[in-house]
Amino acid sequence: MQVGECVSAVWGQEKFNGAPDSLGVVACTPQSDAVDGQVLELDAATSLDDAKENGESRCEGLLGETVGGMGDARSYALVPSEQGWDSNVHNTACLVFNKTAPLHGPVGTYRTTGDDYQLTTGAVGDCIDTKEQGDTVSGFLADCSADHNEEVVGFVKAPAGIKYGDWDEAQKLCSNKFGSVQAKGPAEDLSSWMDTEFRYVMCTLYRSDGKKIEGSA
Repeated sequence: MQVGECVSAVWGQEKFNGAPDSLGVVACTPQSDAVDGQVLELDAATSLDDAKENGESRCEGLLGETVGGMGDARSYALVPSEQGWDSNVHNTACLVFNKTAPLHGPVGTYRTTGDDYQLTTGAVGDCIDTKEQGDTVSGFLADCSADHNEEVVGFVKAPAGIKYGDWDEAQKLCSNKFGSVQAKGPAEDLSSWMDTEFRYVMCTLYRSDGKKIEGSA
């Protein structure tokens, strides 16, 4: 496997326990139902035993920053099989998956400015441009060096009783967790984003006076 490749995975009885029953490389297309995970690093092993014993912990370290910034992500170490090792595959592939939902697209720097924004691949520090389309507001990945509408400050796991569309409850979750440390200025406020299959509410900072947040450049 190569760094940057996206994969579709079929698991057995327990997800992430051992190797997937089936794993295939798919196109890294945003909003794709086929994209379950993505290869972000390759970790060279000195032996097959080294890969089996240390691959998981080394992948956790290599992907720690990426995983820590996302709402529901985890790392996964795909260790070479004995046949693969004998065929000169000596790297453990370090992949990122969401625990409960597919990624539905690439993560981090593999995304493109202007793409439809996805909570499943979103991360703290992302910048978003918004556009009103009828009664809905759509988000697009923005360049943080340019003026933008919102910035992602964190995620909150939604309690079981909250369902998609419970915006008042989602807003409370964001305000309770991030309001005192994020929305400090007189024109700053917090907003909440939800997705039908994603059990985390994404919390963003925006300007309540209608102006854009100044870029970092």
